[in-house]
Amino acid sequence: VVGGTIDKISVKVPWTRIYSKPVILEMKGIHIDVEPYDYSKEQSASFAWEEAKKKKKKRSKEDMIKEARLKREEIRNELLRRGDEHRRTRKLLHELSLMNSNDHNENDTTSSSSSTVATTKSSSTMTQRLVQRIIENLQIDVSDVHISVTSSSESNYSCSTGIVFD
Repeated sequence: VVGGTIDKISVKVPWTRIYSKPVILEMKGIHIDVEPYDYSKEQSASFAWEEAKKKKKKRSKEDMIKEARLKREEIRNELLRRGDEHRRTRKLLHELSLMNSNDHNENDTTSSSSSTVATTKSSSTMTQRLVQRIIENLQIDVSDVHISVTSSSESNYSCSTGIVFD
């Protein structure tokens, strides 16, 4: 695919009957330009990649050792940084739980958290059902499709053909 355009895309959503009526996606005026793939370019790229691979093998052992040491040092620093972040997070969570236990007694906390979880689960399942129903009722209308295939060679001859779906 070399290029293409779409003249018009519209979505019609029946908000009052979203569970029973289809959501309609309309696409009009689709124009697609296609050319054959030139495999000779792929072969030259493959050759260049092989040459780069050979050069990489010729690097000295010293360079490879230096790179390995640098990489090991980077990994070590990253692990230390993550460990510090983990300790800070645990400390903050511990302080937060202490503050929470001082502000509320255990019964209030338990009932409030269970109601929050129930509300989240019910809204999640409702959303999942709505999305599933929309996908089941999705209707896609495509019209006025033009596909143009053009083949040109280095000898200044070209061939073009097309397909039209109305």
